[in-house]
Amino acid sequence: GISRMSRLFFFTYQKFCAFTEVGIGVIPEEELPEIPQRDGEQGGQYDAWEDNKYFEEYAKYSIHCDMLRDKARMENYYAGIMANAENIKGKVVLDVGCGTGVLACWCAKAGAKKVYAVEASSIADQAKLVVARNGLSD
Repeated sequence: GISRMSRLFFFTYQKFCAFTEVGIGVIPEEELPEIPQRDGEQGGQYDAWEDNKYFEEYAKYSIHCDMLRDKARMENYYAGIMANAENIKGKVVLDVGCGTGVLACWCAKAGAKKVYAVEASSIADQAKLVVARNGLSD
């Protein structure tokens, strides 16, 4: 079945499309599959422990430092975004799970009309600083 995180992504994407009037790929709420109960879940009560642990891990600076220090990874992301600048130019970009916001900044620099950087963990505060220090805040 579909995970809670996937359902949340679909819901966020649907709201994004409605907000930006994109209208492409919108999945009606009634068509989203029901999320099966997890072991130990009673009467529809949801224990958020697993999701909270997931976001706690991505709130840690160390994981982001590791990703940012991975030269090949970062060079390839940059090259991929800039090689597709013509496809990005003038478009609205949704970066779900933006982490430190670096890829969102690169999409803005590649010419995106608007970039929505979404992050559920507290590393979002760092992303705001990265965006601001690159002169890309609204």
